[in-house]
Amino acid sequence: HDIGNTPTPNTIKEWHRTWGPDYRSFEVNGCRMIVINSQLFKDPSRTQENADEQLKWLEKLLQSPAKDSDKKPVHTIAFQHI
Repeated sequence: HDIGNTPTPNTIKEWHRTWGPDYRSFEVNGCRMIVINSQLFKDPSRTQENADEQLKWLEKLLQSPAKDSDKKPVHTIAFQHI
């Protein structure tokens, strides 16, 4: 897999160095796109802190309004790879 089947602090750090954040969001025409590191959901055994951080970020994001509005996005689309 891209960073191994079981992510570690080192593989996540290497991912960040090479590719940037391992989860993020952006908005296009009223649609919120969410990119998550699904490896942290599959096996967080060595990266529980990262998994908790991502989940907290995701929960907050899903409750927040669109970037340029006081309303939630019309559509939310999640991308993942596992």
